Amino acid sequence: MFHPDESHGFGELNRKSEKARRLSRSAVGLARLPTNCHALFNRSVLSADMYRRLQPMKGDQMASSTCVSGEAAVLRATLPTNIANRPITIIGAGTLGRRIALMMCTQGGEVRLYDTGDKARDAGVSFVKDGLAELVPRVRNGRAGAILGFSDLAAALGGAWLVIESVPEIPALKRKVLGELDSLCDADAIITSNSSSFPSSELIDEVKHPERLLTSHFYMPPRVTPVELMTCGKTDPAVIDMLMAEFAKYGVVPFKVHQESVGLIFNRVWAAIKRESLYVVAQGISTPEDLDSIYKLILGADVGPFRTMDQVGLDVVLAIEEHYATLRPGLPEESRDLLKGYIAKGWLGIKSGRGFYDDYKDHPNPA
Repeated sequence: MFHPDESHGFGELNRKSEKARRLSRSAVGLARLPTNCHALFNRSVLSADMYRRLQPMKGDQMASSTCVSGEAAVLRATLPTNIANRPITIIGAGTLGRRIALMMCTQGGEVRLYDTGDKARDAGVSFVKDGLAELVPRVRNGRAGAILGFSDLAAALGGAWLVIESVPEIPALKRKVLGELDSLCDADAIITSNSSSFPSSELIDEVKHPERLLTSHFYMPPRVTPVELMTCGKTDPAVIDMLMAEFAKYGVVPFKVHQESVGLIFNRVWAAIKRESLYVVAQGISTPEDLDSIYKLILGADVGPFRTMDQVGLDVVLAIEEHYATLRPGLPEESRDLLKGYIAKGWLGIKSGRGFYDDYKDHPNPA
C-alpha cells in the first residue's frame, strides 16, 4: 500500500567531428531528446546516420529505436503526442483504481475505467462522478473531465496516451495483464503498473516494449497524494521525465525512485512499522485500537497503522507481507498469522465492512 535514471551517451558519432565526440560523452542521451530534437541541434554537428536517428518515427516504423551507449544497446521509446486530446485508461476499478481515475479526471480530459466486473466498474464510475465536484477546485487549473466505464479491453485502450494497471497484487495476473496491454495499446502509449511490492522488472516477461513501461505507485488519493515512479530496469528515462511533469498537473505529487527497490521509497519504511505493529498485537502486548491511539498521539498522525491496513485491505497487506517474507527470511510469522486469522473470518477491512475495526457503518471509507 504505502502503499536509475541513467544518462545514456549519444554513442559513437562521426570521428571527424570533435564536437560530436563531446556530445557522445554528454549526460544528455537520445532517450532524453524530444522527437523534434533536430530543432535543438545544428545538423552539421552530427553524423548523417545520427541525424537520421533523431528524426520522428513515421509510418509503420517501430515505436522505439535503439541508441548506443558504450557497449550497451538502449531502447528509446516514442513519447506520446497530442495528449490533451487523448484519453487516459485505468485498468481495474478497485479501491485504488477508482481513486487514480478520479485524479486523472481533473484536467478536463476523458478517463476510461476498465473492469470485467459490472458491479466494480459501475461503483468506480460513480465514485469518480461523486468526487469530482469537491476535488476539482483543489487542483490547480482543475477542470472536470469525463469518466466512462468499459468492459471491452481493446475499446478501452484505443487512442489512450497513458494506461495505468491497477489490478490485484498477484504477480501472475499482473504479468498477463501487462503483456496484453503491451500488445493492444497504441504504439506510443505509456504503460504503468501500480504495484506496491513487486518491481515491474519482475512483471514484464510478456512485454515486448519495456522501454515504455514503468511502475507508478499511487497511495490513497485524493487524501494521500504522492505517486512514486520507478524504472522497470529497461524504461526509457524520457518516459519517466515526462510523467514526472505530467502527473504534477493532476493533483498528485510525483517522486522519482532512482533505482529499483522492492517497496519503492515510503513502503520500505511503512513495511517495518506495519510488521512490528502486527507483531505487537499478535504477541498480546497491545490491541489494534490502543496501538493506533499511541501512534497518533506521539507522531501527530491522523490515522494509525491498523486503521490504515483496514483501508488498504487485509488480503492485500498479507500478499505484500508474504512477498517480503520470501525476500527476507527470518521475518516473524506471527505478523502474517494475525492477518490470516482475520481474513479467514472474512474480515478484510473497509471493503468487507469489518477488519481490525468494526465501525465502518459510522465511518465510511474516506476518499
